[in-house]
Amino acid sequence: FTAMSFAGSHSRLLTGTTKLRPWPLVKAATRSIKPKHEHALCAALYNKNFHQIVSGDESAQVCVWDVEKGEMVFHYTDLHQTKMTAMAFDEAGRRLITGANDGTVRVWNFSNGQCLAELKNDGQLEVSSITFIVEGQNKFIVAGGWNRKVLVWRDEASGSSAPVEPDRTMAGHEEDILSIAYSPPNLLATSGYDGRLLIWNMDSEHLKFTLVTPHVEKLDVDQRAMWKLVFLQKRSQALVSGSADGKLRFWNVKEGCLVWEQHSHHKNSEGVVALATELTNSFLFSGDGAGYMKIWDICQFLNVANLDQRGNVLELVHWRAHDECIASVDYVEKHRLILTASTDTRIKLWSFDGNGVFLAGVLGESLGLWSLSERQGFEPVELEPPRGSRPASTGAAPSSAPAAAGEAATASKAAAGAAQAAGGEGDSDGGSSKLNVRSGSRKLEREETAEYNTPDMIQHILQGRGQRKVAAPGTFRSLRTHDLADVSLSPRGSGDTPRNSRLERH
Repeated sequence: FTAMSFAGSHSRLLTGTTKLRPWPLVKAATRSIKPKHEHALCAALYNKNFHQIVSGDESAQVCVWDVEKGEMVFHYTDLHQTKMTAMAFDEAGRRLITGANDGTVRVWNFSNGQCLAELKNDGQLEVSSITFIVEGQNKFIVAGGWNRKVLVWRDEASGSSAPVEPDRTMAGHEEDILSIAYSPPNLLATSGYDGRLLIWNMDSEHLKFTLVTPHVEKLDVDQRAMWKLVFLQKRSQALVSGSADGKLRFWNVKEGCLVWEQHSHHKNSEGVVALATELTNSFLFSGDGAGYMKIWDICQFLNVANLDQRGNVLELVHWRAHDECIASVDYVEKHRLILTASTDTRIKLWSFDGNGVFLAGVLGESLGLWSLSERQGFEPVELEPPRGSRPASTGAAPSSAPAAAGEAATASKAAAGAAQAAGGEGDSDGGSSKLNVRSGSRKLEREETAEYNTPDMIQHILQGRGQRKVAAPGTFRSLRTHDLADVSLSPRGSGDTPRNSRLERH
């Protein structure tokens, strides 16, 4: 050819030698092996503003994925010189903040991989957790890790390439910091490897409470770690923690007390290492160190503002999600999907409804493109039978028409009535027990386990988005509150704080 020209409006390529010739252009779809992570993941986060998933692994590689199609948009590498260990977005979702096991903390434009800032950290110890907080007109980046200090950097535009100095440093932990969570307008919670939970006032930089895992001295050292914290923003000052001893604990951070705890009974007594909830706080998602996931009904659970507990945390479903430890759990609100990442290098999306749990896709591994609107193509998952119940079936394809909310409510009321009519003492395997901390009574009240239609209940919560009028009865089983039967009441006299939660005021 001596000349070439592209006619875009006509989808033609024109070539010329001794004569002019048009060539029609057609789109060709190709299947190829997409790039993916080859190292253990530290997290996968959903960016709700751009509807993308951003994942990072220990080799300091970040991948950006299109949620709608399941394909990788781009990736970039070498964010750190050592293992990357933590990730978070700013409030606008435009910047990615990462931390590594050499203590470095960096801010990135996640859409092009440009490093915008490096945050100065005098220590060279691992950063375990990062969060971005907004306090009125002020914005901060908060990080914690093996140096046992909470580092706070003011988020301000700077044209300088020099490392940004911390705005403040808050000390109080005696062991490594594992998780950080924030609740507006000014509460910061940090958890440690020794089972301590610290509650800070960010306005005054004052340490309000130090709360300690009940009977922590009886636990082996490796069973004390409080791995993950999640605030229930739709509750008043409610915080959930997941720990190495396998327990879920619910804390009232306004009063500084443990309100409820129960064993999660994850597979082989694995610890709870990942937690997440959705916008309405109707469901709680927990992941363990062996790759198993659970979904819990917390729709009507725990109005901690009044220390009023009317029911139990109810396990809905339990399944094997990954081959190794769950690294992170997130929720894709737009499509009602659970996002999980694991040290097995895989990132998965899960759908759940009244028919069960379904694998929507594995990022970087699914052949071709998926469509989240065509849920019939989702793969049903075999559920684990909860202890003491008959095995759960894998279910049919996801339903296109949810079950009627009225029918589910009727079933719930009938079962709830049966539970309320039952009496007697709690036992170690059966019903759930609770401590009446409001009245100061040490009497244990039992909620009898009752069968009800779990699929209908899931559908009802999904439909009502947290507006169920009656407390749910036990699902496949009710879990028991452990270690609260012999609680001595708080010396404060109000009975609000169990002594074994070891409140330390500051």
